[in-house]
Amino acid sequence: MNPENPLEQVLIAAATEPDARPTFYRLMLDSPLYIVNDDAEASGGPGNRVLQPGEQLRIATLEIDGVLHTPIFSSIARMRAVLAPERGYLAMQGRNLLELTLGSHLVLNPGSRYGKQFFPQEVEAMLNGEIFREQTP
Repeated sequence: MNPENPLEQVLIAAATEPDARPTFYRLMLDSPLYIVNDDAEASGGPGNRVLQPGEQLRIATLEIDGVLHTPIFSSIARMRAVLAPERGYLAMQGRNLLELTLGSHLVLNPGSRYGKQFFPQEVEAMLNGEIFREQTP
């Protein structure tokens, strides 16, 4: 996998280097992430737009070992590698996406050589900062 951005560079490093994991979690919160929006009409086609208050999204899910996961992607290239080009998507800052999906199981870059599953407790620990205290030696 050729990394498209700093998040993907650190994701690759974090797979084998535990010292890279706190940086990976920080970049997850600060980087743009991509989700599949199953409501093509609401997506409004390509381009940037602002979600309106109260607007509902139909975020795609996939099943892994009998558990529904929300697929998220670290770049458009990772998403397009496994999805049809006509699938709608949304991009948002990682923290906002994780808050939106709080309580869900997530999978980063499904179908890619480098990815990661996130349990709800892990996402909560990222959002409240607890995960960084656990990672400090």
